[in-house]
Amino acid sequence: MSSIAGCEICANFWLKYPKKQPYRLAENSPLQMLLYQCEPCKSFWTADLRTARVITSEKAKELFPNHFK
Repeated sequence: MSSIAGCEICANFWLKYPKKQPYRLAENSPLQMLLYQCEPCKSFWTADLRTARVITSEKAKELFPNHFK
């Protein structure tokens, strides 16, 4: 189960240490969006050109169906 709030470690990927982001799991080219998952808390994150945000596992499956086949 993934956390909807994220954790301090994954928040730091985006806020303090953007060059240490987790491995990219998938991409949605039409939406220009990437999918990441924090190893410690298992939160899913989406990132686009402007922002990164935590999403639910259900939303991740909706936006990146090919990754969850």
